[in-house]
Amino acid sequence: MKGMLLGLVLVAACGLIHVTSMVVIGEWLIKKRVGIEKKGLIVWPLPTLLSAIFGVVIFLHLAEITLWAIVYHSLGLLNGFGTSLSFSLGSYTTEGTPRIELPEEWKLLGQLESIAGALLIGLSTAFLFFVIHKAFEIRQIAHGKEH
Repeated sequence: MKGMLLGLVLVAACGLIHVTSMVVIGEWLIKKRVGIEKKGLIVWPLPTLLSAIFGVVIFLHLAEITLWAIVYHSLGLLNGFGTSLSFSLGSYTTEGTPRIELPEEWKLLGQLESIAGALLIGLSTAFLFFVIHKAFEIRQIAHGKEH
């Protein structure tokens, strides 16, 4: 049970970081929508826009993984920051990391990271799907006006 409160705080922090960032991206896209609609989302800006959003989302996940790794390292739970980062990446993605384990009394902390990672990756997937769907919807409307 050691680390449960800390784990819940980290889950909440990562959730807050992720959701806030997605709201900021969404608000930015809403503000840019008029300009995007006028341009009709011609072929090349669409992949660039979507790739940029994808890159920001990947950066968010890496930042959250790093936050967990910093906690593991600062608590001295693993041997070195590199090992902490590797363990965190494995936990966050639910892939696991063979031969790297938290001390028995801290295992719940890693399991909470796995729950948070799965939820946040799912949230990112839903967000990216929604953005892509809206982009093609806008493009279809723009092409309908041309014909």
